[in-house]
Parts: sequence; C-alpha cells; structure tokens
Amino acid sequence: MTEFWKSGERHFCTFCKCWLAGNKISIDLHESGNHHKSMVKAKLETLRKANIEKERQEKQLSNTLGKMERAANESFRRDMASNSMIQSNNSPTSSDSNLPSKLKRPANQAVQVQCKKAKFVIKTPTPKIVYEPLTTPLEPETKHEEEEEQQQQPRTQEDNDNETKFHEEQIKDLAEQIKNFEDNDNHEEQIRDLAEQIKNLEEEEEEEEEEVITTNHTDQEGIWYESKTDNQESFYWNDTTGESIWTPPPKYLSIKQQKEKGLKV
Repeated sequence: MTEFWKSGERHFCTFCKCWLAGNKISIDLHESGNHHKSMVKAKLETLRKANIEKERQEKQLSNTLGKMERAANESFRRDMASNSMIQSNNSPTSSDSNLPSKLKRPANQAVQVQCKKAKFVIKTPTPKIVYEPLTTPLEPETKHEEEEEQQQQPRTQEDNDNETKFHEEQIKDLAEQIKNFEDNDNHEEQIRDLAEQIKNLEEEEEEEEEEVITTNHTDQEGIWYESKTDNQESFYWNDTTGESIWTPPPKYLSIKQQKEKGLKV
C-alpha cells in the first residue's frame, strides 16, 4: 500500500491578510496579538467614517429634493391662479364652441388676435360720413370737393336706375339716327360709328348693374379677412357679423392683400 503525506488545514485572516495554521490554538494566539487587534480597530474606524459620510450625503439629497418639491408646488399655484384669471376674462359663447379659446369672443366686440411677436386689434371699418347739402350757395372749390365725395360713395339702386334711363334715351336717339341713315348709302361709316356707340352704352349699363349688385351684397354680408393663430393655422373672420370660421369663404382678403392695402396684420 502506497503512503502519501497530507498537509494540515490553513486559515486566512481577512484583517491581517495572512495565512496561519488552521487549528484553534494558532487562531486564538493570532487573534490575541496586538497587530491583529490594531488591524481590527482600523477596519472598524474605516466603516464608521464611511457610514457617517453616507448619512451626510443622504441628508443633503433629501434637503435638495425638498427644495425642488416646494418650488414646484409654488409654481403650480401661481400657474393655477393665472389660468383662472384668463378663463374669467375670456368667457366662451355658444356660437364659438368649436373654436379655440383665443377665438371665443362676443360678436359685438372687435377681433383680438394674439401673435408671438406683437398684439394688434382689427376693428370693423366705420361707415363714411354723409354731409347734408347746405342751403347757402357753395363756392366753386366746395362744389368740386362735394362732387369728388359723391363719386367716392358706393352706387345705389336709385343711381343705377337714373343712369340706365339716361343710357336708354341715348340708345333710342342713336337708333333713330341709324334708321334715318339706312336709306342713304353714303352714310355707312356714320351708321357703323352709331352702332359702336350703342354697343358701348349697353356694356357700360351691364357693368354698372353688376357693380350695384356687388356693392349691396358686400354691405349686407361684410368682408372676410384671413388671420393666423399662434400655431400658424389660418382662420377667417367677418368684419360685419363678427363670425370666425376655419374653412375659407368664396371671397376674402388674404394676408398678402391686406399688407398691400396698408392694413395691420
């Protein structure tokens, strides 16, 4: 039978970082030594300092989170107070229920559109002032100004009827002249000129009727203007009815056309 040598057990001290015999006597002797005790004491001191530093960091983090929470609560209270004031000033109406809150307004008030860069107010155009004629004779300059003012005023149905009657009389006179010239071959050029004049008078009469119809239609329904929201979305508002819509109407003034006419956009 073969014999072999087997070594004894070994013990490793984690404080001193050394190996020693694994029997109880050697272990007790090592642990009772001054070197081992000093190493244990140093390890405990290191753990104590680490725990103190950890508690200090946790306390600092807790204070920082508390300050952040208090600041957030204060900001939330200010925002709630500001929103309640805005909602009380902008009371919605039934006709504007489908529009954003910035477009809800009474129909009798001016349109107020908030933009990022500037704020402006679009007011409804005021009607032109019509002065009654004076009883005293007017000077030539005053008469000239009155004639210009009457030309600038929109044409009415009564004006159109008077103009139509005048054109009909002119056409009748020209037709009689053409009838008188038809018997004579030497007046063909005059007949062509008279026929051209009749054609021009009829075209002017049609244009004046269309102008009166367009003017009356515009006065009743008002003018539509294009505007932009904060999100650069186009909407359209009427200067007479105060109505605001999203879909473009058949006729409206775009932002470019408003700038060309010198209107504030």
